[in-house]
Amino acid sequence: MWSGTMYFRATWFRTLLVLLVTGWTTSAWADWRFSDSHQQLGNAPTAEASDSNGHTLALMCREGEPTLTLSGYSANTRNELSRPLDVLVDGIGYRLDSTHSSSSDIWVAEAPRGLLTTLQNGKVAVVTPHQGGAARFSLNGASAPIDRVLTACR
Repeated sequence: MWSGTMYFRATWFRTLLVLLVTGWTTSAWADWRFSDSHQQLGNAPTAEASDSNGHTLALMCREGEPTLTLSGYSANTRNELSRPLDVLVDGIGYRLDSTHSSSSDIWVAEAPRGLLTTLQNGKVAVVTPHQGGAARFSLNGASAPIDRVLTACR
């Protein structure tokens, strides 16, 4: 038989566990959405998701080409930087040549077709800019918005 103290502790532990799991999965894993414009780069069909740390991963159709952007990382320089951007999707890695735009404070890279297919079929993308910490993005709901961007690029 449970005493009042044991019952309180068990209930408290269960509640804490539910809050932690729910908070982690909902705040760190936002669903993907489609927009007719990119927040910082203007009119271009865009699929994007954000994490709980203020990073946004986006795929946009820029000048007819699929382009990946990552925002939420500032550079310590006013000059444009060309550095690698590492993308890991369910254990499949891509190293992209990227440029950090000092005016919009985002990393921009051409998105190869293989990466696009992997993003559409994957579960989690971990994106790491040069000299930055990794950002994790759920790919839950990414396929349809990415497909709309790719259709706009054709």
